[in-house]
Amino acid sequence: MKMIYFAIVACFVVSCTNYLDKGPITSVSNSQYWTSEASVRAFSWGFLSGNTSTGVFGNYFFGYGQDYTYGPYYEALGGTNTSDDYAGGSNIFATTVPNTGGWNYTWVRKANIFIANVNQTTNIDDSTRNHWLGVGRFFRALAYALIIKSYGDCPYYNTVVDQSQTALLYKPRDPRSLVVDSMIADFDYAIAHTRISEVTLGYPQGTTITKDVVAAFASRIMLYEASVFRYYPSVFGYDKSKALRYYQKAKEYALDVMNSGRYSINNTVVSGGGDPLRSLFVSTNLAGNSEVIMYRSYASGIVSHSVESYVAYQNAQVGISKNLLDAFLCKDGLPQKQSQTINLDPASSSFSYRKFKTGTSLLDPRIGSTICPDSLRLQAAAFPGANGDADYALTGMAIRKFLNDNDYYTAVLNTNITSAPIICYDEVLLNYAEACAEIANTNISGNVPVPISQSDLDISINKIRDRSGINMPHLQSIGGYPAVNGILINDPDRDINPDGTSYEVPPMIWEIRRERRIELALEGFRFDDLKRWGKLHYMDYTRQPQLTVNRGAWIDMSIGLDPKTGNASSLMYKLKPLLAANNNVDNTVATPWLDSNGTPGAGGGPASGYIIYSTSPTVITSRSFNSNGYGSGTMSGLEVYLSPIGKDQFTLYQNAGYTNNLTQNPGWANR
Repeated sequence: MKMIYFAIVACFVVSCTNYLDKGPITSVSNSQYWTSEASVRAFSWGFLSGNTSTGVFGNYFFGYGQDYTYGPYYEALGGTNTSDDYAGGSNIFATTVPNTGGWNYTWVRKANIFIANVNQTTNIDDSTRNHWLGVGRFFRALAYALIIKSYGDCPYYNTVVDQSQTALLYKPRDPRSLVVDSMIADFDYAIAHTRISEVTLGYPQGTTITKDVVAAFASRIMLYEASVFRYYPSVFGYDKSKALRYYQKAKEYALDVMNSGRYSINNTVVSGGGDPLRSLFVSTNLAGNSEVIMYRSYASGIVSHSVESYVAYQNAQVGISKNLLDAFLCKDGLPQKQSQTINLDPASSSFSYRKFKTGTSLLDPRIGSTICPDSLRLQAAAFPGANGDADYALTGMAIRKFLNDNDYYTAVLNTNITSAPIICYDEVLLNYAEACAEIANTNISGNVPVPISQSDLDISINKIRDRSGINMPHLQSIGGYPAVNGILINDPDRDINPDGTSYEVPPMIWEIRRERRIELALEGFRFDDLKRWGKLHYMDYTRQPQLTVNRGAWIDMSIGLDPKTGNASSLMYKLKPLLAANNNVDNTVATPWLDSNGTPGAGGGPASGYIIYSTSPTVITSRSFNSNGYGSGTMSGLEVYLSPIGKDQFTLYQNAGYTNNLTQNPGWANR
């Protein structure tokens, strides 16, 4: 059986033996190449492996990356996959229009070339031709999905355009809705014609483009576009009436996968995997896993990555934020501020997070799949005798999701070979649940019911909650409001506006979004989710009253208490995190509890509090948002929802005589 590794260079090899009498052996004409399914398939591999940095198609099939890159998974210091899940990082948004850069049509053109040549390929039957046309149209839809995610309206091409066709090359931007509708046509064709499996052709299940892969990606992309059309303000000019149809397509595509009967939630544990959820991310072989629809394989000496080494023992981590920790429900299925099982008062001697292990043990067990729940990993103090962890998290809460326990001391540099899930069944179920709720949602804000059916919850979110080792109470729909065990859920932290009284998100939508955040935590979804919901201001370091993005774990710095174990320890004072002066009230830093020699109490500061990530005014202000309009300088506003088109693009249009055909995105003019 041939295993496919998404290696650096695609295999475009065609045997020269067949062409010795047809021209120079150093070249193959277009008509000579497109003569069999083997040549078509070889060309298609370029879509999977042709971009292994951080470019267009790498964003879909990058997995754990390779060598020292780490793709959408995990957030190292200085990384750009930031969100409110992580405490750390400065401004990741452009503040001025770049001189160069803009939409990239390389992969659109490649897809159109592929489609045109598949239509001309000889020695294949109609079924085979239709399969590969579906694959080509799928890749074209993916390429456009990434362009419009960044730039919104864009010129749309479904044929190969010659350089001489200047009127086409420099045509005005087509409406985003036209592009999305065209993507739907491509997805529909691909789902109707692509094969269910290529296993019988020697390709492991989950490594090739199939009907299920297309449908799963289509559900993801249509959910994104539906949200944009529903939630983006009118200044972007999107036809809000389109949102309902796009949600319906997201639901339809998810159902294509769900009704296939080929997938289920994984309930098996691999050696060193800890639990079934984390086992999806730390296995060296995902072939045949019931939950994995597509994955990327790695092998020693062929292609490997470094994610495990980053998580294990090689590098300092940013760490998760208190905001993410607060999002986890208690084991009774209620939000932490609504549950009676957890004490959230730091002034209380029985404060649940006084001992981190005790506090996290009260939460949804997925906390243990996500971070190290039985200890804090803290930065060593900058003085002799420090005893902090060699691999620490700046918030004290270190990532665990992508590390096999057996590899903790052996995950060296860029030699890791655990397989990376590309798209999984749990995401499809969450796409379905959200689409169903949004179809039922007639009000996009406020304390209103959203009458999603109990059946829809049972076949989606509740399937996920039934995962072995999780077994969280089922989410119920009572009169359109969320509940568990008959108790209505109304999270006190539900999207409170600065006025402290109004809500931007209905309770049911809030709980469905929470489920998505927890299940898919740290997998690279959160930033895109905030963007499509129009909620990038959640990342604001200065946002009130929920000032938790810049916070980490709560610790007691007084001598005699080890935050890892809760036991007495004379070494505790040798750890040196920064504490917030007023816990969650503001971004000020407390007077240090330690002096420069590490003597406890000598600095005069508080003995306990929440760790803060950054005290730099530059970092703090660069993550401030003006969510009602446009910002300036390092301030961020609505302009962050679409990237600016580079100045060189306007020069190209001008030089070609089509100056008036290109317009800049809202908020970026004259920058």
